[in-house]
Amino acid sequence: MKPSARIFHLINITRARAKAAALLLLIGTTATAQPLLPVPQGVAMKAPKTATLQPRKAQGLSGNLRPVGYSTTDQVDVTGGFGMVVTASVGAVLDSDMLEAYQGCKIVGVRFALNKSIGRKRAFVYSLDDNRLTLLHEQNQRTYEGWNNVVFNGFEKEISGDETLFFGFDYEETQEMVDADDGYLCGVGNDRENGFVALADFGQGTNLYSLSAMGCLCVQLIVDVSNLPAKKLDFYWTDTGFRYKRQGERVDMLTSFINSGRDTVFAARLLCHVDSDLMIDTLLTDTVLPGATEYVSLVLNVPQDYPIGSHELAFSFGEVDGDAEAGAISGIFSTAFVVYNESLKRHKVYLESYTDADNYVSSQQNSMLTSLSAYYSEILSVVSIHRPGTALAIPEAAYLDTLYAYTHPCFTSNRSYFPGEEYIAYDMNSYYDQVGVPFTVAIAGGVVEQDYDSPAFANVGLGGLYDPDTRRLSITASGKTLAEARQMFGELALTLMIVENQVASPQQVISGRTGAPVVSNAYKHDNVLRQFITRPVGDRLTLNGDSFEASYELVLPDGLNAANTRVVALVTKAADSVTDENVMGMDVLDCDDIRLSDIQPDPDGITDVTAPDIPQCYSLSGQRTGKDARGLVIERNGNRVRKVMRR
Repeated sequence: MKPSARIFHLINITRARAKAAALLLLIGTTATAQPLLPVPQGVAMKAPKTATLQPRKAQGLSGNLRPVGYSTTDQVDVTGGFGMVVTASVGAVLDSDMLEAYQGCKIVGVRFALNKSIGRKRAFVYSLDDNRLTLLHEQNQRTYEGWNNVVFNGFEKEISGDETLFFGFDYEETQEMVDADDGYLCGVGNDRENGFVALADFGQGTNLYSLSAMGCLCVQLIVDVSNLPAKKLDFYWTDTGFRYKRQGERVDMLTSFINSGRDTVFAARLLCHVDSDLMIDTLLTDTVLPGATEYVSLVLNVPQDYPIGSHELAFSFGEVDGDAEAGAISGIFSTAFVVYNESLKRHKVYLESYTDADNYVSSQQNSMLTSLSAYYSEILSVVSIHRPGTALAIPEAAYLDTLYAYTHPCFTSNRSYFPGEEYIAYDMNSYYDQVGVPFTVAIAGGVVEQDYDSPAFANVGLGGLYDPDTRRLSITASGKTLAEARQMFGELALTLMIVENQVASPQQVISGRTGAPVVSNAYKHDNVLRQFITRPVGDRLTLNGDSFEASYELVLPDGLNAANTRVVALVTKAADSVTDENVMGMDVLDCDDIRLSDIQPDPDGITDVTAPDIPQCYSLSGQRTGKDARGLVIERNGNRVRKVMRR
């Protein structure tokens, strides 16, 4: 489970405020294929005690057997338990991010540490797919204080590299243990998502729950790594910063790699290319044990005259312990970035939410985005795309859910890819169980602030007229582009959407009384996408020099509350369709929105005209302007009202 490049980047450079403390909690966490349920209210791990046991060493693991998990040593930091009578299957969940380096290797057992013997217990390995647990193997064995190795008899499971596994052992906490304030589980390090999970019934039926307060459970897979090459390094996670780099910019980068070979590595030659140009060639001399991860800080200085446009940045290994062949079979990390010189100030950041009325975590994301919208109202616009097949979904937006929503709920910022992430969207499930909604709001707030300061290469602004009697809406989008935008993106497109707040529709939520998921039929949804005014992928813009203007008229659909409705505008690269092949280049270059309640109700509502035969000018929102006003304005002369461009 690779850490989030964006969140790690936030930790490194975000504003030094209280939110920074919250962000630190997220180092090392990422999404899983499916969310684990939060522990019900009133259920929490007992405060752990500092470990005093001296666990035995690897207990005879041969040279080809390797422990794989959230820890790979025999270290034990704390001991403890649930502090309640419970029978549970405890362990950890590993997904393909942590298993792919062992593709072709074989799982031959499970090992775990205990503060005291718990008698004869079952060790197990399950596959976890689409929220379904399938038992792969189980074996009963006598347990002891310290580390226990359970090598399976007559069973081995070859790692495909794309599976998710839940593994561990059965544990029972008795009333006697609770009365003695004693627990026999062992923990190490900090809490990690899926580093300690339990299959148990906490009063709501048997489910898989994510636990915290003890760090990671001391549990590991025993893997036969005979199939691995002797020397091999694979990139694990890399932070190259934001996608856009100005000419002459100093780029601070951080990369990490894992020793996925059988032997210890003592030296490696790390290379960094931009396109075909070798930019960094450095010799790393830290010792990296098998299965261990190494972090390296690097600096890339973008030349002042480097060509504007898209480029590929790639990390590779030239040699591993002087062996060029070992370097050639080692991993490669590559990502695209864009070099620019000129930029504009962004009007607003665009957060797009992919939500699901049948998922209780979505209600938490909805609350988070409503809070963000209120706090950042001047610089943020939020739109929620509802999962296809649910009550508030619209067919025209299904392509957005398909492209971005690899899980629900999640959200994108400016639909922009942050190099090093596995997806464009950020998975709300990653943060909800770990730090809760308040800290997640702080994390998302950091994303908004950073992206508001990111370069824009086009601007868009909105104005319009609205008649509440006829519900006729006239909307005009205008703005400017940079020559570099056309050089980087080609033709540009405008997307206009109608978005409504306080839409009543059922939503699964967490009961404040029981802590269980329930359906709220009176739930009010904010930021709901109701209709596209343009094509869903946007209408191509016709430029007049560097500027554009586009006007649309429509009747507001019945059932929409104009007082809760706004129009949202996006400028993006133009495309006939957006697919997996071109989605990485479909960033939102700028965004603006306007509430219908802020638009002048009707041209005839402008009543402060003193001389009908003398033209009077008003802004697009209906405010009176001076006679020397420039740009697109509403001009009234007697009973004639029109929009004109004054230069």
